[in-house]
Amino acid sequence: MCDFGQEILEKQMKKSLSESNDEKWPERTRVYLELMTPTILPDGNGDFTLCPELLTEDEAVRYLRLDVDGSSNPEQTLKYYRDKGELVAIRVGRKNRYRRQDLVNFLAQKSQIKQGRLAKS
Repeated sequence: MCDFGQEILEKQMKKSLSESNDEKWPERTRVYLELMTPTILPDGNGDFTLCPELLTEDEAVRYLRLDVDGSSNPEQTLKYYRDKGELVAIRVGRKNRYRRQDLVNFLAQKSQIKQGRLAKS
């Protein structure tokens, strides 16, 4: 795990504990922390939060970083990939949710396609 991710994890864990009760956070060995591979997500306020397994549409936009590439409507970009069948959404009530692993697979697929194009040129 990169030091940046570890620092964020420790900060988030201590923050959530201090908000919930006054117990001392149990010390973890460095080996245990390195075994954990958290995924972090920008929270939109310049900070980061741990990424859930099931993401809302807004979280999926931030996870794929569609909100920073100048796209005027990143939600429409998600819809475009859903309509093409390249991205799977789970309907929960009236809202679409995205499994984090599906987003990882989507990015891997896009990366392979791009690498294939580069190899042919």
